[in-house]
Amino acid sequence: MTVINKKILDNVEPYNDLYYRSCFYNSLFPILGHFNKDIMHFLLNDIVAYYNDSNRDGIQFDINYLTIKPLEEVYKDVGIYCDTMWQIENIVEEIIKSLDEDKPIIVWIDRFYESITPETYKKLHWLHTLSVYGYDRGERTFNIIEHRHMDNLAYRKCAISFEDMENCFKGFEMNFKQKDEIPSLYSFSSSEQIVRVENIDYMQSFKDSLIQNREAIVGGVECLKSFAANFEIIALDESQLNSNIEQLVDIFKNIMNVKKVEKYKLEKLVGPDDQAVVLLGEIIDRWTSVWKATTKYMYTMVYKETIISNLVNTINNICHIEDRYVARLFSLTRNA
Repeated sequence: MTVINKKILDNVEPYNDLYYRSCFYNSLFPILGHFNKDIMHFLLNDIVAYYNDSNRDGIQFDINYLTIKPLEEVYKDVGIYCDTMWQIENIVEEIIKSLDEDKPIIVWIDRFYESITPETYKKLHWLHTLSVYGYDRGERTFNIIEHRHMDNLAYRKCAISFEDMENCFKGFEMNFKQKDEIPSLYSFSSSEQIVRVENIDYMQSFKDSLIQNREAIVGGVECLKSFAANFEIIALDESQLNSNIEQLVDIFKNIMNVKKVEKYKLEKLVGPDDQAVVLLGEIIDRWTSVWKATTKYMYTMVYKETIISNLVNTINNICHIEDRYVARLFSLTRNA
């Protein structure tokens, strides 16, 4: 048997257009590119809605993705196989085996052990995924896609040593993996034998999902309005604001990221000039200003009534725009 010393799969590029759900998808999207598959299948598998999480301590308001069907079905629609592995004895050889079969992989790691990421290396245990698309036995390295910083989209191609990969994977198993909770490794392949949806009507799929989730979407706007009233109470009390500021910043950042995904999807469906896209852009701009202002406050703790008043007014304004946006969304479902 001939031993291959070096292999790199082609057409695997970093994905930095959006942060979608979790790092797993920013690892998955470059692999979809390798197989010339469209990410819209995955984006259309979600509808976005505000909600209240009764199981959460503190502020319960947030935004959520409502999933239409299991991920495994979306893989089939796209036309790819996803094989999962739960127990792995030798992660280095398992990755090499998959790559030798022309299968790019995603692997879970603990970034604490990843020496190429100084912000977390030996400082912070951080659950993360890597796309792996090549290896070099001579250099003892894997070709991966990894981002520069935890808090922004800056994915790039780089190399990780076999030793680091092994340590990162062992760290994941030791610090994060619960028995049978999530697979350890995903390998991907394309096959013409898969029965998949050809020439899917993206717009019709989106309309169907809107209709099916009307109650959650409309109810979500009511959750937003309740939060706006609650936020005013919190914000006008400096001690309450100080107690809740970190959670608020996280919520606002999540809303901003989710709304950007929603806008990206809508632009693909109806074009940038549709009223829904324009209104959504206004919503994103306002949530972004709220996030920036609260982030600044979190670091400075300088309480200014004028800034607080602007924040309250901005969130109330978002409520009004959301009413118009949702009305426009559902008007799309009535169009032929």
